[in-house]
Amino acid sequence: MIGSAIENHDDNDLMAYWLSNTSALLFLLQQSLKSGCSNDATPVRKPPNPTSLFCRMTMGFRSSPSSANLPARLEVVRKVEAMYPALLFKQQLTAYVEKIYGILRDNLKKELA
Repeated sequence: MIGSAIENHDDNDLMAYWLSNTSALLFLLQQSLKSGCSNDATPVRKPPNPTSLFCRMTMGFRSSPSSANLPARLEVVRKVEAMYPALLFKQQLTAYVEKIYGILRDNLKKELA
């Protein structure tokens, strides 16, 4: 459904809508999985820097002063071990977030120029 929605990538309102929803879904999915850019296990060495756009965004979000105001129920989400279908879905969702972000960024650059 997301793929067909971003075919008309000239509509910035629609792109912002999908960027907001897909990134929120990805954030919630990231909070519930034990893999990816979360650091649940005790690290033996310094964890690597997050490489994907969404991992960098969530790391910045967690360290921002406004993250102290998050509801407590976000902190009690039990993390589950990710299986292949969930990892594939997360990977595809991450790709959509990055693609939509890039399209929206390019559209806004064109408007400003």
